[in-house]
Amino acid sequence: MIPRLLLILALLVVAAARADLPDVSATAAKERFESGRVHFRAGRFDPAAELFLEAYATFADPAYLFNVALCYERSGRWGLAVMYYDRFLAVAPGSAATAEVETRRTAAEAARRAEQSWVTVTTTPPGAAVRIASAGGDVTCESPCRQAVDPGPVTVSARFGRAPGPVQERHATRPMGASDAWTVDLEAALGTLVVEGDDARVDGASVAAGEPLTVFAGEHTVQRGDGPTRTVAVTEGATVRVTAGARPPTAALRAAGWSLVGVGAATVVAGAVLAGLAQGDYDDGIALTGGPATDDARDSLDALRGSVSRYSLGADLSLGLGGAALVSGLTLLLWPDPEAP
Repeated sequence: MIPRLLLILALLVVAAARADLPDVSATAAKERFESGRVHFRAGRFDPAAELFLEAYATFADPAYLFNVALCYERSGRWGLAVMYYDRFLAVAPGSAATAEVETRRTAAEAARRAEQSWVTVTTTPPGAAVRIASAGGDVTCESPCRQAVDPGPVTVSARFGRAPGPVQERHATRPMGASDAWTVDLEAALGTLVVEGDDARVDGASVAAGEPLTVFAGEHTVQRGDGPTRTVAVTEGATVRVTAGARPPTAALRAAGWSLVGVGAATVVAGAVLAGLAQGDYDDGIALTGGPATDDARDSLDALRGSVSRYSLGADLSLGLGGAALVSGLTLLLWPDPEAP
């Protein structure tokens, strides 16, 4: 069988040499073909396939693709053999070797299916985007899923979540033998988020207040209505509670704080003035008590006592109210930004 195939290949190479392409390319390609044929006859199929591929890259003759497919067929790499037989049929429809190639492709595909292994993928939570990479190429599916793969190293990747929330990836790799089976479960890091107070949106999705929400570990955005968002970090296995409510406008709080500080300061100053007046009248009253006890002195003393009482009361009220306003204003100015979104 092999001499017959080599004869077919030789005929194809001769036909390709007649194509209207630069002779230097055809010559360089034929040199690689001859080197590859030496390796092929010696049973070194991988280096032979590489040389045939180099020959095709230099001079695009479909015969070289036939050679590549034959190398992979002889080495039992059925998936690659099928792939290069398909490439040959695509670039050389109606070739004299088409019937031979189709027969060999059918046999290679049957051998491939007989040796294929099976990978079953489950994820926690389900619904992850799964990618299975093997010698036969990559396939994608949504977990849970089951896919046939060619023997050799197999890597399974699962992608959990999507923007704007956190995204996680998990991977697992192992070699697969012929007619092997592998069941792999990939788990995401999960936590719990509870939004209290009002209904809100988490990562853009509506959630009910007080309802525990299983989320991927990472940073999430919480928003109430059309208000600003807050970023909440959730770690694996933890329960995080966040209160959703109207966020008081920070600018208005600061303005109110400065207003209260101004009013409070002015009121305290007024209280201090009144206290000074009360003290002055009190001192005048003390001075009168040391003088002659005349009717005018007694009237003046009574008047001073009344003014001292009024000034003292005004001072106490002003200082008290002014102090309260100052404390309230400073509290608003120093109050941290509200945590509720």
